[in-house]
This record gives sequence, C-alpha cells and structure tokens, in this order.
Amino acid sequence: MDKRVALVLPLYFGLGFIAIITQVHLVREFLVSFQGNEICIGLIFTVWFMGISLGAIGYSGLNFFRSKGLGLFTSLVWLAIFLPFLEIAGLRYIRLLFSIPAGQLPSLFHLLFSSLIFLFPSALIIGLLFPAACQTQLMLQANCYYRSNTKSNSREYLD
Repeated sequence: MDKRVALVLPLYFGLGFIAIITQVHLVREFLVSFQGNEICIGLIFTVWFMGISLGAIGYSGLNFFRSKGLGLFTSLVWLAIFLPFLEIAGLRYIRLLFSIPAGQLPSLFHLLFSSLIFLFPSALIIGLLFPAACQTQLMLQANCYYRSNTKSNSREYLD
C-alpha cells in the first residue's frame, strides 16, 4: 500500500471525531444560549441534517473541485477544524446581538436565523467532507494501482 493511501485512512477516523465533537459542542451552545426545549432541539437537528445532506449532494455538482483531489480534502479538513471555534464564539454573544433580556425566551425566528448562520456552515462542510474523503481515497488507490502496474509491465518488456 502506498504511503499516501495509508496516511489518508486515519483521516476517516479524525473526520468522524471532528463531526461528533462539532455537533456536540454546537448543540450544547445552542441549548445554553436559547434555554433549550424540544422545539429548539428539533430545529437544531433539522438544520444540522439539512446541512450535511446538502453538502453531500452539493459535492456531486462540484466537477471543477473534484479534480483537485487531496488539496480540496485537506483544505476542507482544516476548515472543519477551525470554523466551529468561530461559531461557538459567535453563539456566546447571540443574546446580546438580538437584545434578548435574561430569562426571556427567544423567538422561533431568532433560533432559525442563528442556526442557519452558526450551525449550517459546519454541517455543510462536514457533508462535503464525506464524499471528498471517499473520492480522495479512490484517487490515491487508483494512482497506487496504476504505478504498480506500470512498473511490472515495464519490467516485463525490458526482460
């Protein structure tokens, strides 16, 4: 197995770890900021799953970026690592942004708007990462297979 292929395999584990940690922390911050109830949790998970599914569907339409391979995958991983820090920092000040006094429940509009602004980007990137990881793995394996076959064929012709 090629070294590049072996280096990509642990990234699958890391990708799942990033997705779980991001979801847990963002949901926790939403519940703290909006004094969570059932409607809050339902809307948060709706936006989260919508973002992941639109990211996975949207990757199939990115023909230009699919040729970039490992570079696109690496940049998406870095973005998925650092973007949640900005989103959590923004969520901590969301009640001040909307001027919601302490003890008052925010409206459904505030919850929907803030979940689209602070939750949807991470979900979209994680949705983009799963098909990007699969395609990167296939490209690296195909490149490794092609190189091994060309070496063996050239040895046969040279003998």
